[in-house]
Amino acid sequence: MIKLENAMSYLELCDYKTLSKAHDVAAKGKRHKTSVIKFELNRYSFLAHLQEKLLSKSYKLKPYFKFYVREPKPRTIYALEYVDRVVQHALCDNILEPYFTRLVIYDNAGCVRGRGQHFAVKRLKKFLKSHYHTYGEKGYFLKVDIKKYFFSLSHEVIKQNMSSHLIDPDVKNLFNLIVDSFNTDESFLLENGIQTHDASGNRVARGVPIGNQTSQIIGMFYLNAVDRFIKEQLKIKHYIRYMDDFVLVHHDKKTLQEMLELIKEFLCDKLKLQVNKKTQISPIKNGITFLGHRIMVSEQGKVINYIVAKTLQRFRKAVRKFNKSAFREVLKNNRNHDLPTVSLNQSKADIQKALLPYKKLQYAEMAEDNILFPPEYSPDKIKQTVQSCLGHCKHSSSRGKSKQIAKRLFVSTATYTAAQKLKQLQKLQDPVVKVDLRTPISKSKDYKYWCRKKSKKINRKVKQKSVQLSMFD
Repeated sequence: MIKLENAMSYLELCDYKTLSKAHDVAAKGKRHKTSVIKFELNRYSFLAHLQEKLLSKSYKLKPYFKFYVREPKPRTIYALEYVDRVVQHALCDNILEPYFTRLVIYDNAGCVRGRGQHFAVKRLKKFLKSHYHTYGEKGYFLKVDIKKYFFSLSHEVIKQNMSSHLIDPDVKNLFNLIVDSFNTDESFLLENGIQTHDASGNRVARGVPIGNQTSQIIGMFYLNAVDRFIKEQLKIKHYIRYMDDFVLVHHDKKTLQEMLELIKEFLCDKLKLQVNKKTQISPIKNGITFLGHRIMVSEQGKVINYIVAKTLQRFRKAVRKFNKSAFREVLKNNRNHDLPTVSLNQSKADIQKALLPYKKLQYAEMAEDNILFPPEYSPDKIKQTVQSCLGHCKHSSSRGKSKQIAKRLFVSTATYTAAQKLKQLQKLQDPVVKVDLRTPISKSKDYKYWCRKKSKKINRKVKQKSVQLSMFD
């Protein structure tokens, strides 16, 4: 077995500089949250107290608090207190991640730097092209999904496969402490048909929380034995895995059926896992749904991947939420001038038509007060939504649909650009300021591309050399 060499020791892990760096990484993008602000106000005392607990071996994790998310699908998230997250960043960033990512195969795309969902989709497309050049359209794929993956991981298997690599006993004890801090409810496991007791009647400790950084590394490495089994013993060349979703491509259906039985047996005996009902064997010509993409092979051998409808629907939903909030803010901030009575239940076109005579004045007022959008739909949030949509669709054949979704935000983002320019030009104190609304919020090639191809309706509103915005005191 390969041992962990030249790794950070437990004393180096407890060093103040290491914990301070872990805090900076954990706070990135979350400095507006209350827990991070409280920690930052007493940064030195909190880090010194945490260091003292770690050195005295009296450190214990605080209870988890859970919350629910609905996008992209309903999940229960268990999160730790901020102090415990700092410890996890120190452990994962300096010891676990640099080591265990070296042991996985190249076609393991989950939680590995330089890889990810788009990498996995590209690899699968490459495998399908290679298969088509050898066997043509004839071929099948085996798609395997693990039942309740994170909540059914065995603590015993985790310690056998991962803790055994850790040389420092104190680092090993810290890792085992985090693993043992969570246990999936027995009722949840029974509802989903997952074994809760072994042959001797002892309770099987299962589950890692979705929300821990250690859980991502455990989920990435837990099925490494399956990867080796498929690649080295079953001799499958076309194989890709992202966490608990993996796909095998082969020209013979019976061979895939036999392999499925062997994989099920290996998962049950070695890793104490079960296969989900989503597991299937289908012809390649029917298409493969993998990581939010629908991958098809044409008769000419061209591999095309589209984004599934649910993902596009999620982007449209975000756009609708933003547009409603933006119009609500326009109706709310009419202090000095009366706006027409408009209902939010009306269509977007009717609201725009009713507010058109008042837009210039209202935008100037909101630019002065810097309250163009509510905090939950700030310009940065809009930019993230647009770039996420364009970036996700960039790796697929759904570029046209992504541009249609992004066009819906163009008027609002152009308004934001105008408001920012007005704010910068307030010092000039000119009664009339010319503002060019064609300036994009992003200089990316994709944004410029769909700006040039925008529809006639957007052309009439935006493709003007300049728009005069009146500023009133």
